[in-house]
Amino acid sequence: MQHVMSSLWQVVRKAFLVIMCVSLLNVLGWFSLAMQPSYAVSSPEEYLNEIRKDQSMKDRQEAYKEATEITEDPKMGVEKEYEREVNEYFEEHPEEGGIVQGAKDLVNKVTGSDE
Repeated sequence: MQHVMSSLWQVVRKAFLVIMCVSLLNVLGWFSLAMQPSYAVSSPEEYLNEIRKDQSMKDRQEAYKEATEITEDPKMGVEKEYEREVNEYFEEHPEEGGIVQGAKDLVNKVTGSDE
């Protein structure tokens, strides 16, 4: 009987300590100050100023000019460079026409037309 009471007392004491620790952490959470993220804007006016600054940096006429250049010449930059390199390669190696040229030759051979 003594042994049962002793073990029961230990269980009650450990449960009480766990409840006290959880309560202490909860109370500390209530009194601690919440930290704002460093990227948060402290006022809406600062946010609007940032937006205005970003918009004023981009000149509308320049953006329009870039957009019209893209529509006038859709092959820009990398595509033009690729086509130039392919043409140079086929000029250096005329015997290697590539898959497309081979397919064209095969179609011409089958149909009997010389285009």
